[in-house]
Amino acid sequence: MSKVKVIDMTSKEQKVYSGYEAALSRVVQRRRKPGDNSTLSDEENPDVDGKRIEKRLEGNFFDCPSLRHNFALIMRSAEDEIRRFDRAARFEEDRAVGLEHEIEKLTEIVDAEESEVNHLKKALFLIKKFEDEVTFHSGCDTNLTSEAISSWVSLIREECANLVEMPVLMASIARPMLDNSLARWNPLKDAVSSWNPLTDTVPVHTWLHPWLPWFGGVERLSCLHDMVLQKLGSCLTNWHPSDASARSVLMPWRTIFPVTSMAAFLSRHVVPKLALALQQFQLNPAKQNMDPWNWVMRWADLIGPAVLVNLLEHHFWSRWLSVLSSWLNQGVEARQRGDHTAAGQVYQEVGRWYAGWKGQLPPECMEYASVKDALTKALAMMERSMRGLPTQEPQVSKQGQSDVSRYPAGSSGVLPPAFGSSTPLVAPPPTTLRKQVEQVAAQRGFLFHPISNRMFEGQQVYRLESLQVFFDRNVSYVYNPSDGGWLPVTFAELMTRAQY
Repeated sequence: MSKVKVIDMTSKEQKVYSGYEAALSRVVQRRRKPGDNSTLSDEENPDVDGKRIEKRLEGNFFDCPSLRHNFALIMRSAEDEIRRFDRAARFEEDRAVGLEHEIEKLTEIVDAEESEVNHLKKALFLIKKFEDEVTFHSGCDTNLTSEAISSWVSLIREECANLVEMPVLMASIARPMLDNSLARWNPLKDAVSSWNPLTDTVPVHTWLHPWLPWFGGVERLSCLHDMVLQKLGSCLTNWHPSDASARSVLMPWRTIFPVTSMAAFLSRHVVPKLALALQQFQLNPAKQNMDPWNWVMRWADLIGPAVLVNLLEHHFWSRWLSVLSSWLNQGVEARQRGDHTAAGQVYQEVGRWYAGWKGQLPPECMEYASVKDALTKALAMMERSMRGLPTQEPQVSKQGQSDVSRYPAGSSGVLPPAFGSSTPLVAPPPTTLRKQVEQVAAQRGFLFHPISNRMFEGQQVYRLESLQVFFDRNVSYVYNPSDGGWLPVTFAELMTRAQY
């Protein structure tokens, strides 16, 4: 053992010994406490019993703290791994139990689905059989009546109440048949189609308008509006303004029809008749018949003040001013003869006549320029006559027989002369583009009137059918809703747009 090379690595520095005895003695010296001078006995001498000393000191010689620490880490890691495997094993056991329960549930679901499949096969068989029966009896009348539906429903309730396939059968077979029957069922349209305004005593609005709330508003019944307008227009062909029943029929539809549709209808069927009534209206201060005037005025709320003012401008004011001029000239002639009593009586009667006619005008028409202009001219003529000067014949466009030809009617349409005058009133040719548009619109039955409180760059805006147009220096401009601008158009293009 003395020749064995021993390397001591238990200290900071590596040491090499020539045998175990030297290494052991060195270890004993290093472990001996300070101040301990005792020496080994003869029995403990390495030369006497080295093996016994080597065995006694073997544990201290291989004592390594780092190695013990590493062994402890390995042991704890192994214990953690064992615990992890134990938890995983228990989890797999629980998962296996859960899968067994899931298999049992899925087995029950599969059995239930198989039962449903069997029921559906039976239902499909019944549907196929029903379709075969329908195909076989395809030549029969398939229109469902209320009696047939009632008997069929009773039969289903009695014999098929417990049939689980009934909802599917009704949805696939009965529902399309009911939808088809309801699609062909148009009771309101059929009733309006058979309605005759000339013979039926019950107005159509009394039984049609109560349906509006159920249909969710006027728009849902717009498909019937054209039919109603067509029937009302046909019955107004031979209508005369003295018949007030037409207004009572149209009044309930005032808020139902769209504004443009109602205005176009009145422009085609009512306004021409009112214009003819004004043209045939005889102005006679001595014995005035106001019936034609009242016929026109009772339509003021329907046609609107703008259309009414337009009618007065073209068919009333010129003759009214002419009558006033002739009457005032009688007063001037009386003054020239020195008959001041007769002249004063004429002026008093003229004043009452003027005030009476002014009171006949609807208040909403008093703000229009043409009405103000006519009344201002009348006052100027009266003031001139009271100063003893003859009145000048008003330079107002007079619509005579040519205007009557625009509105064909049962009468001859000849305008009776005022105060026995035999001079025919001939319409002069249009001098401006606006007058030309107005004349052509009247000939074609187009709606054309100024829009109240609607101006653009100081120019009056007019409505021509569904168009908005104004005139500037004999050029027409049409409003473009897409960009909010005004486009210049020619006369032909303007008439084409108004037509379509």
